[in-house]
Amino acid sequence: MQLVKKIVNSMLGRAGWELRRRSSQHVTPITGAWLGNFLYYSRMYDRVRNIPGDIVECGVGRGRTFLCFAFLVHEEGKGRTLWGYDSFVGFPDPTPEDTSFRNPQAGEKPSDPDMIRWMLRDAGIESSFIERQVKLVPGFFETSLREYRGKDITLLHADVDLYRSYREVLETLYPRVMKGGVVLFDEYRDPAFPGATKAIDQYFTGKSVRIERHPLSGKYYLVKL
Repeated sequence: MQLVKKIVNSMLGRAGWELRRRSSQHVTPITGAWLGNFLYYSRMYDRVRNIPGDIVECGVGRGRTFLCFAFLVHEEGKGRTLWGYDSFVGFPDPTPEDTSFRNPQAGEKPSDPDMIRWMLRDAGIESSFIERQVKLVPGFFETSLREYRGKDITLLHADVDLYRSYREVLETLYPRVMKGGVVLFDEYRDPAFPGATKAIDQYFTGKSVRIERHPLSGKYYLVKL
């Protein structure tokens, strides 16, 4: 973990940022797991720096991963738009495919786009960048994703937990992912959310893709061929 902290400190330092321990004076939460995930997202982002297009996260939640991507887009300085899709009122109705010991319920994990923007500013992201290049889109995916008007997608992060949500994300947005772009899956092979794995496996059956596990985070991803 010390090596991870050293690498992340170096990256943040080059951009004029400073990593601090969480305290009553510093409200944006930073943990060892968060640092490891940031390094994972950074390495995935490095794979697509030479591919034009926008960055899309489906399932913004409390916004910590969204903050990672906001920092990376801002630091890169290529004018990409960062899109965040979420109902912001919690889960839709689960389906039978989602049945597990976790027992997800409709309305779980609500969040607030205004709080996400506040967190970005609190973390030091410039307000002008947030206004120009950050788009938070509320609504359930069955309607909101069909209104996507961004560029083709360089990196798609799916953190949507449930079977139907994963199906909607892949069916609507995967065709917009650029060749060489990456798709990140937050709940693939997570026993708490079996519907995610079912939806992903069903969608890619018969397609020429290879879903890989990243050793640093344990998360799964693919590179579009």
